[in-house]
Amino acid sequence: MHVKNLAHMPSSMTVGCRAIALEVESMEGAINYLRGHGVYITWGPVDLGTSIRAEIKDPDGLAIELREWRHKSW
Repeated sequence: MHVKNLAHMPSSMTVGCRAIALEVESMEGAINYLRGHGVYITWGPVDLGTSIRAEIKDPDGLAIELREWRHKSW
């Protein structure tokens, strides 16, 4: 049996979650709520045309994307 030396594997090859995305009904409402509870908005909000995007981080530094879609086709 051969065991691969994992010490030389790039960090992008690790197991786990690197980001998560949540849909919000109102970006303004979500940001006001989060800021009111001491959450720092690390990026955005940015108007991308079809959606508005912002980002926060959890206590472990994991990025959490917030997205408000303008036109829902589903």
